[in-house]
Amino acid sequence: MEQKLISFCVPCYNSAKDMRKCLDSLLTQRDFVEIIIIDDGSKDETPAIADEYAANFPRTVRAVHQPNGGHGSGINHALELATGKFFKVVDSDDWVDQEGYSLVLDKIREVGDEVDLFVLNYCHYHIDHIAHKISFKNALKPNKVLEWKDVGILGYSQNFTLHSVMYKTSVLHESNVHLPEHVFYEDNYFVYSSLEYVKKLYYIDHLFYMYFIGREGQSVSFESSKKRFRDHALMAKLVSEYTDVYKYKKTNYKLYRVLMHHLSLLVCIGCTYTRLNGTKEGKLAFKKIKSDLKAFNPRLYRQVRYRSIGFWTMNGYLLMRFSFWLTNLFMPFN
Repeated sequence: MEQKLISFCVPCYNSAKDMRKCLDSLLTQRDFVEIIIIDDGSKDETPAIADEYAANFPRTVRAVHQPNGGHGSGINHALELATGKFFKVVDSDDWVDQEGYSLVLDKIREVGDEVDLFVLNYCHYHIDHIAHKISFKNALKPNKVLEWKDVGILGYSQNFTLHSVMYKTSVLHESNVHLPEHVFYEDNYFVYSSLEYVKKLYYIDHLFYMYFIGREGQSVSFESSKKRFRDHALMAKLVSEYTDVYKYKKTNYKLYRVLMHHLSLLVCIGCTYTRLNGTKEGKLAFKKIKSDLKAFNPRLYRQVRYRSIGFWTMNGYLLMRFSFWLTNLFMPFN
């Protein structure tokens, strides 16, 4: 049997309300993809819906039921099972643009053997206001196989996120990425930890991923992020200590710059939500992010604190509040 072009991982936890829209958007190209539904110990109708789709589309859909382990556990499990050339996570309340979907599959057929990572545009589809589109066209040349030396400067809103990247499955296996369980925001570590294994990438300047945001209780909401400040702090620690970014400064400067861009951002997100939490525990977590980073790599600590976006989040509460307000004004995420 010919290898499928994409293995889609769809992690689901009590997703009965939204998952049909997600799955139906992926099934329009069912001859060329596999869809691995991970039911993460759901208590609603999610398991039954997953089994229904697996029964109706046995050549495309696989339903996997596991004890609750969190979003990262689902991705780990799906990656173990994936047989497609590329691996893409689509959360159960999101969906894909159909024109972009067809274009992505065409590009995999055209250049998939050469490329380790596809970078894709995505859209914040807000529940109560106009969607916000994220593109990379000022930093990446579209429709061309690129190396890291071809990558321009990424803006603060141009981050390689779970929504915007699609790794070759073999690259993820090579990186041996394994996500922590029962932790939120682990997708940031998933993206970051495999970047240094990428040799060639390709940017498709077309909307692909529709990221539904603004739902009550969503993990990326302001209140949820404050409540789960410990998870943000853990992600800051994991990315800071994953690899020595300075080893690439002379040998692969553009990769170094991309890694530093994302590392700095994730450390700053950890600092922001630990401070905004407002509790004694939050303040202690904020201090620990800084002290751990300084102890692990003083050079990296100085770089992040004084010569990156960290200047706005690690050097005073009022400065951090202002930067948070300004960022949310121009790139709303709640």
